[in-house]
Amino acid sequence: MKALLVIDMQKGDQKTYKSLYKRDQMVRNISKLIDAFKKSGNKVIEAKIWITTKTKTTMLSKCNNCGIANTPEAELFDELQNKTYDKRIKKTNYSAFWNTNLEEYLKENNITELYLTGIHMGCCVFLTGVDAFYRGYKTFLVTDASSSVDVRKGIDLRIKKFNQLVGELITTEELLNQLS
Repeated sequence: MKALLVIDMQKGDQKTYKSLYKRDQMVRNISKLIDAFKKSGNKVIEAKIWITTKTKTTMLSKCNNCGIANTPEAELFDELQNKTYDKRIKKTNYSAFWNTNLEEYLKENNITELYLTGIHMGCCVFLTGVDAFYRGYKTFLVTDASSSVDVRKGIDLRIKKFNQLVGELITTEELLNQLS
């Protein structure tokens, strides 16, 4: 079984970082992938930063006011709010595995392949990928459904590092073809 992991697609990121690289394309691609994963009987998981107690995370020392629970900035981008998710993970640190029940959910649903999308390719997406790799999941980065606040050169470097150290690369079109 496959799962699409949608990471940190929150308004706070959009507001704080006014120009995510290819933001609109990324959101459209994630939306298409959610629909295709649901149609094919695979799972869709949303993981977002959701901090209820500031002392329970070190993340705020590097990302001031990221994902503070019950604030407008912690909500999903408008374009993704009406999508259906099989599981919602509220995380308090960079990786969606850290101190959550993500791994338990993956095991319960016999998920062996993870397709990562979302914001912060060099941080939250990358570190979730590293943790998935450590746990033995076949891990993919959907390159045109992930972004960062970096210029193109920085994104290219992050994609290359993911491929070298963590998993395979795939585009939205390639993944849609596999799912159909």
